[in-house]
Amino acid sequence: MKNAFFVYGAGSVGALLACMIFWLIQVFGLAYIIHMPNFPILSEAWLYPKIIWGGMLALCFALPFMRTNTLIKSVIFALIISLIELFLSLPFSPYKGAVGLNIGMYTFAFIMMFNLVWALMTGLMLKIAK
Repeated sequence: MKNAFFVYGAGSVGALLACMIFWLIQVFGLAYIIHMPNFPILSEAWLYPKIIWGGMLALCFALPFMRTNTLIKSVIFALIISLIELFLSLPFSPYKGAVGLNIGMYTFAFIMMFNLVWALMTGLMLKIAK
């Protein structure tokens, strides 16, 4: 039980760090340069679900496979979560379209990058703590 709480906390902090990186991308104007018109703003309504889901999805790190290589495990989890979001979540959201193409041309890249940053931060935190 203690391990599950620790993994949840690491996932939540990983999600918070990933959100801060994307906030910095917006602050420095990179979202405007790559024509991402609906880049999310840093607010409680956007941040809170990311932190909660980051903690819940981090419980996958407690699964007993690939215990030795945290980097590969992180990349695999990021890829699986990104594919689920791109092909199951976004097409059924109003006005977002398949793979989120109605949001912006590089939506799929941002989703993949966000989930990769989250997974790597979570895996790094868990590796350091052990």
